[in-house]
Amino acid sequence: IHPYTSLAWSVISAANKVLVNQKDRDEKIIRLVGTMSDVFTFVHDADPLKAIKEHMKTITLLLQQVTECGYFIAEYAKQNNFWLRTAKYMISDIDKMIIGYEDKFRELKTALLEGIAIQTGVTVVRMMNVVAHSGTRSQTCNTAESIDLNDMPYAFGARFEREKECLAGTRETFLQEIYDILNNPSEDAPRVCLLTGVAGSGKSAVAHTIARLYDEQKRLGSSYCFARADVANRNPNNLFSTIARDLSDHDLQYRSALWQGVKDDRALRTSRSPMEQLERLIIDPSQHIHGIGPLVIVIDALDESGDQTSRRHLLRAISEQFSKNALPTNLRFLITARPETDILTGLPPSSRLVRKQMGDIPEDIVDGDIEKFIQHSLHEYTELESFWPDEEWCQLLVRHSQKLFQWAATACNFIRGDGAVGLDLRERFKILVQADNDEGVHPLDKLYGTILEQQFTLKGARRRFREVMAVVLALNEPLSITSLSALFVGRLGVRDIIKPMGSLFDGVLNEEKPIRPLHSSFRDFLLDETRSSIFHVDIQPQHSLCLGRALLACMRNMLRFNICDLKDSRVGNTAIPDLPSRVNKAIPPHLAYSCQFWMVHLQHADCTPDLLSEVTIFLKNVFPYWLEVISLLSLSFPLSSILSALETCTILKIWAKVRPILILC
Repeated sequence: IHPYTSLAWSVISAANKVLVNQKDRDEKIIRLVGTMSDVFTFVHDADPLKAIKEHMKTITLLLQQVTECGYFIAEYAKQNNFWLRTAKYMISDIDKMIIGYEDKFRELKTALLEGIAIQTGVTVVRMMNVVAHSGTRSQTCNTAESIDLNDMPYAFGARFEREKECLAGTRETFLQEIYDILNNPSEDAPRVCLLTGVAGSGKSAVAHTIARLYDEQKRLGSSYCFARADVANRNPNNLFSTIARDLSDHDLQYRSALWQGVKDDRALRTSRSPMEQLERLIIDPSQHIHGIGPLVIVIDALDESGDQTSRRHLLRAISEQFSKNALPTNLRFLITARPETDILTGLPPSSRLVRKQMGDIPEDIVDGDIEKFIQHSLHEYTELESFWPDEEWCQLLVRHSQKLFQWAATACNFIRGDGAVGLDLRERFKILVQADNDEGVHPLDKLYGTILEQQFTLKGARRRFREVMAVVLALNEPLSITSLSALFVGRLGVRDIIKPMGSLFDGVLNEEKPIRPLHSSFRDFLLDETRSSIFHVDIQPQHSLCLGRALLACMRNMLRFNICDLKDSRVGNTAIPDLPSRVNKAIPPHLAYSCQFWMVHLQHADCTPDLLSEVTIFLKNVFPYWLEVISLLSLSFPLSSILSALETCTILKIWAKVRPILILC
């Protein structure tokens, strides 16, 4: 089944349900419905054409066009009678829209039958009043070009990733149920779908799949994926401001409305309050915008936004504003999270919020999807069939997964040899399937322990593993192997520890890519002594000291006057066209991290005379150069760099109150 078929069918069904309830039928709309249904049937039955790779783009466009047409019809039919509808939307404009859809259907269908390459995209109508007020739209476009929202907090890199979506052909029924919720055109339809499930059950894969699908349909307002390994960049303080900026990129009318509310209020633009951001940056600008079809916002891993204390204000903001029914009718949220008590309490089921649970998927369906995933991941390793014939090898892995996709993904990585050394394929497979399934032990914990025991057999290696992991997990933002090695100048042995763990960490094969656990459950495993035992990582003050001193040393060695070699210091940053490329070349990631977070780490360290001396030397010798780098970093990350500098100075003042140190802040 083509991935867009489910989405198109969901929209067609919703549109038909709305039309059935109408007493007055508009002949042109009925004709358009017939055309849309015929096209859907044509695509659904065009199996010979689907086998030709060149035709898949046109088939995708046809299904996307069917979906867009369904959104238009459902919106058009919401009013109780034809005259009310035509009073709201000018008849001539409705005619133009209908003709536009019919022409596009004919163009795409002809192209598919004749094998003609299509260069145009899908006809999309987002606002009913766009055609009726084309002059206003032109004015809006001109105004939008002059709008600058760059000082609003933004989480760079928090967007969905295609690599993390569901394997094609899996989770189909469950995805369809979520599509139906998000596409429901009813005025009293739920605005929020909260998807919960245990660690490793596949929540994030569902979120990334839905985000990608609606993005290609040009119906994704924003996607925001929390990550414990990146809390400095992805946190409750910039969630709704990030969503607001994404929405402003998506829609010019929203962008103009947002600007009208914040243009003269810098404090509001830079606010870090979830409640204020949601109300003033999203709800208020949306009040006068009437949209066609859903605009979907995906928030993944809400439980990773922080601990219960740090996410309390975020949950309160979501709960209060959603309960007021203040959101636009076409704005829909998909939120995923582990079933944490505070999240379930803060977001109870209601007419506006519906809950879905990964555990509701029938077990045989889950096993079947995991089997498809394993076969897809290991299809190149045909020797497995010779050792365990009749696909016994696959069934063994399915049984050991215990309904957890993350177990299957990690196991496949290990079997493929990602980072593993000294074992052949058969030996790696046997290690996993012969491990005892201890009663009461979580299957992911058992898997993680088995892989680590294989990689770090010696006591000294395990000690070094804990030292390196303490640094990796203590970072406020993830750094690459290259950056970590540069920080510690080879002293910590980062590369030796990280390289064998390709089945557990992202960034192992590409040493320039930030190191992150492939799944947050591995981080949880390491930090919980009852689960990880000899591999438990206990982040102590000495680790903060070690990291903080490495950052100080990095700045002492690399900071200098005019670090970007600018010809004239009197010229402003914005007047230098190639300055961003100069900054990227002169300030590598480990130096940028050092300048932003050195005092954040040192505040947890025990104070010693040597440390006091190092900090004093830094302030006397390179403090002005540090300020210069913060200024340069603010070109790419304006608010986060400034806040890092302010936080550094604030912490330093507190830290120095009882210590004899020169204060320049």
